[in-house]
Amino acid sequence: MDQNIINEMEQEYLKYKHGGLLPAIKLSVDILNKYELSVNEKESYTAALIRFTVEEFERERELHVDAIENERF
Repeated sequence: MDQNIINEMEQEYLKYKHGGLLPAIKLSVDILNKYELSVNEKESYTAALIRFTVEEFERERELHVDAIENERF
């Protein structure tokens, strides 16, 4: 997989992440359509974006949990 494509998809996701996963997938399709990729390659890139979004969500959740715990002390 081309790291430049992955980076482009991740950057677009970060711009619009509050819209949720469906807009992220739509953005990934728009980005991937710029390249001549097979369906399998597009699926792989989309799966990579989904993994990235889950990781981002988990990082943000941990930040919120830590902030709440810090307020208690």
